Amino acid sequence: MGQFIFGFLDVSSILFYMSLLTSLSLLRAHLITSKFLIPSWAVISSFLVFSQLLFPRLQIIILIVFGIFVFLFEIFFVKTNWKIIKKAPLVISIVILLVAVLSLYLDYSKTYCDSQNHFFQFHAAWHLLSAFGMYFITNYLSQFKNLLSLPPPQSLKH
Repeated sequence: MGQFIFGFLDVSSILFYMSLLTSLSLLRAHLITSKFLIPSWAVISSFLVFSQLLFPRLQIIILIVFGIFVFLFEIFFVKTNWKIIKKAPLVISIVILLVAVLSLYLDYSKTYCDSQNHFFQFHAAWHLLSAFGMYFITNYLSQFKNLLSLPPPQSLKH
C-alpha cells in the first residue's frame, strides 16, 4: 500500500506541473483567458489525479500520454511562431524527460532493479532527470514573461 501511495504522489507531482504547463499553453494560444487559468489547471490536474486512482496500473501510461499531448501542443505552438521563439530548451527537456520516463519504467517494471546496488537506482535517475527536464522547461517558458505578447498560432486565428 505504501508503495502505491508514494508512486501515486511521485507521478502526481509531475502531472500537476504538466497540467499547469498545459493551462499556460492554452493561455498563450489564446484558447482561454487569464481568469480561466487556475480553473483550467484545477480541472486538468483533477482529471489526471483521479484517472490515476481509477487506473493505478496505468500511472506511467497516463504520464506518457499526457506528456506527449503537452509536448505536441508546445511543438505546434513553436512551429507557428518559429522565428521568435528559442527552441533549444524545449528540445533538451523533451529528450531528458523521455530518458527519465524510461528510467521510471525500468524501475517500476523491475527490469533492471538491484536493491543491493547502493550506487545507482533507476528511481533516483527518474528524479534527477525529471528535475533537469523541468529546469529546461522552465528555462524555455521564461521567454514568455508576458504570456499574451505572442500572437496566437495562425490556425487558431478566427
